[in-house]
Amino acid sequence: MSNVMFASDLHLDHTYAAASRGYGYTIITDGRKQGVCTQQEIGEHNSEIIETLESQVTKRTILWILGDVAMSTSALYLLDALPCELRLVRGNHDDQKEKEYRRLFTQIHGCLRYKQFWLSHIPIHPQEMYRCRGNVHGHIHKNTNSPVIPYPYYNVNWDYHRRAVSLEEIQGWFDKYEEAKDIVERASIHQALSSGIPVDEEFNKSEIERLVKEM
Repeated sequence: MSNVMFASDLHLDHTYAAASRGYGYTIITDGRKQGVCTQQEIGEHNSEIIETLESQVTKRTILWILGDVAMSTSALYLLDALPCELRLVRGNHDDQKEKEYRRLFTQIHGCLRYKQFWLSHIPIHPQEMYRCRGNVHGHIHKNTNSPVIPYPYYNVNWDYHRRAVSLEEIQGWFDKYEEAKDIVERASIHQALSSGIPVDEEFNKSEIERLVKEM
């Protein structure tokens, strides 16, 4: 039996990603952030990612990488050290030649529905959620101007986890939110019936967050 794991935004050989993750440092030039790293530091960043993944996977593992794998072909081939099956959902930085990805990944997608979740690099539109539990995605980085998107979105960007995340962990996270959401919705109905004043959406969100933390 295989186990399924997810990661995104490895950004192997990416100067800014390495710098923002503690290998080197970042500066602002003409209003834009830039990374400053030595080649050794970029190599150490690559090694941390590959060694972490090696410690997590076996030949029975299916590892989905949800975009932005590597900035060079040589860095892409570092994934060849992993004994698992690799599957790719392409991201905006996955611009190497198609044949290079085909050598490593058994499946390549733009977006797909899998195990009751939508898998994508960039978060999908909420209108598409009616056919699934949520959206497992990447693209949104830590310490940027982009906000963290709450339930039903789950971000597997390497910035946040520094590891791959298992399907079971993601399912458990959704189980908690769905249980809390059910409790809040039942409480809202009860309050509406008893007082005629429905609980607003913002109250529901805050109550769901509180209930999940208590579980």
